[in-house]
Amino acid sequence: MTTPEINCATTSCSFNNNGCGAYAATIGTKGCVTFLEIGVRPTIKHEATVGACQRTDCTFNHDLACDATAVTVTNAECQTFTAK
Repeated sequence: MTTPEINCATTSCSFNNNGCGAYAATIGTKGCVTFLEIGVRPTIKHEATVGACQRTDCTFNHDLACDATAVTVTNAECQTFTAK
């Protein structure tokens, strides 16, 4: 299984520097758990992927990993979420 790339529009997140710059993000029951608002942005941009998914009620969650082709995050909420 390949991990999906993240398209993130949450501009207040410190990892967002024209897209998610975290190595991997965790999607939790209340949105992106990797969300961090500290006013500092990384200088190196990584190609972020979903590292883990805690949304067991999502059709894309298989064994706590996301198998969607891509994930969109807005305001730290996973817009790709699709209920089972």
